[in-house]
Amino acid sequence: MNKFNFEKNINICFMVGSTRSGTTIVADLLSKHKEIFHLYEPYYLWFWNVGYGKNDEREISEFKEKDLEKIRKEYKKIQKKIGNKVILEKSPGLLFMNLMLKVFPNAKYIHIIRDGRDATLSINREWKKREIIVKKMRFFKLIKRLLKSLNYQSLFFLKIKQLFFELKTMKVLKFRNMLNKSKWNGKPGWGPRFKDWEEYFKTHKLIEFNAMQWLKSVEHVLQYKDKIPDDKYLELRYEDLLNNPNKEFK
Repeated sequence: MNKFNFEKNINICFMVGSTRSGTTIVADLLSKHKEIFHLYEPYYLWFWNVGYGKNDEREISEFKEKDLEKIRKEYKKIQKKIGNKVILEKSPGLLFMNLMLKVFPNAKYIHIIRDGRDATLSINREWKKREIIVKKMRFFKLIKRLLKSLNYQSLFFLKIKQLFFELKTMKVLKFRNMLNKSKWNGKPGWGPRFKDWEEYFKTHKLIEFNAMQWLKSVEHVLQYKDKIPDDKYLELRYEDLLNNPNKEFK
């Protein structure tokens, strides 16, 4: 028997899709329900033993059995702390659904899709905002921003996990490796790093790179859609949520 199939004590739903597609506001609103716990982008739980990697398209072969067991133990710890609530994990831009299906084969999924043009422009604005932040950032402002990011984690032990993960993945505690720059070869960047992103980034304009980030994120979820039972997969359009929120949320 596969030891990773014992999910009877973990009730989890993943909210997926491209970054800047409305996942944050939908997750925040759903978490107002007394039976839902919002878990905000816990990448540090998934990559604790393996680090960021060269890109975000992770292969199962990268993870040893102990790595998968470590992930499961962390989620069991969360479930124990929140009781019978549903864990709603917001993980936009993820490119490792193969790993999610391996560790949580019975999980549910909410896939939010936004018009690619609007999403791309929004990704582009966020990217440029990060560039400005990095250029103007000083050490104490960096610490302040890091502490602010920890506030998104509502459980204390998750704050600690995220903090230690960021510290150990910097490799060297130097300013040039902070604020996600260690993931982007020493440059400020934001969003998912698809396979061979370095070459695409060198040969295309930033707005084209951002469009590819949106496309790869959507395609990745759709690639694994058929492996999820119909009653465990819900696809929503961001524009429908705006035009008829009561119907879509119901």
